[in-house]
Amino acid sequence: FYVGGEWIKTSASHVFQGQMYMERLSPVGGLSKPYPTIFLHGGAQTGTRMQCPTLSHRQTLVAELELAEENIEHDFLCF
Repeated sequence: FYVGGEWIKTSASHVFQGQMYMERLSPVGGLSKPYPTIFLHGGAQTGTRMQCPTLSHRQTLVAELELAEENIEHDFLCF
């Protein structure tokens, strides 16, 4: 679901901005860690890149996390 946001009139159309997409995913077998992993996307990403369905996507995520450690504005933050 989306939280917040507002419609802005531009010269060409109307744009919805300032919203945040929220999604909760839980492991099928139950929790295995005491604290959750939280991803905050940025850089015009949709957040779907963080749902790593294949090994190649997992490798991409790891590479982006390594870049994020060097440059916090890269793509997203991981806590």
